[in-house]
Amino acid sequence: MKCTGILFLVLVGTFPGAARAQSFQLSLGAGAAFPTGNFRGTDRAGWLGSAAVSLGSGESGLGFRLEGMYGETGHKAPNTGKTRLLGGMGDIVFQIPGAGASVKPYLVSGAGVFRVRSDLAPSGTSRATGFTWEIGAGLAFPLGPANLFVEWRYLTILNQGSHTSCFPLSAGFLLGW
Repeated sequence: MKCTGILFLVLVGTFPGAARAQSFQLSLGAGAAFPTGNFRGTDRAGWLGSAAVSLGSGESGLGFRLEGMYGETGHKAPNTGKTRLLGGMGDIVFQIPGAGASVKPYLVSGAGVFRVRSDLAPSGTSRATGFTWEIGAGLAFPLGPANLFVEWRYLTILNQGSHTSCFPLSAGFLLGW
């Protein structure tokens, strides 16, 4: 509990201006994961889900997001099985200034840790955990107390001398205070 309070104070203190300029949001999203690179050679598109908490500043357009994500992709024939992606990210979100009130574009970049588990019949299961980075862009559509969002990212998981990369495309909603 003490660490949570300290983290909150550090995040609030990083923004210029008073606490009244802060915004706190919870988000849930779902979408598709499109493998790329070597991952594209073995797997086809799959699905993903995410949940996040965000803290931002209306004055600077800068925000921070902690996000958890889970997704699955299926192996291409003749192989059977699937690949599971589970991880967490710490993101910096920058809302592009000057945008209209009906659509709010933003950029996102972050790093974290993901676990990749690939079940490949009949050879067995491989597991790897690695540093992950991402970069992307999104659009938020304000609807009263909530926002709908659409986000496209490039995500790379570095594991055991190789990497697993994909383009997650997700949509969902943000509830803010």
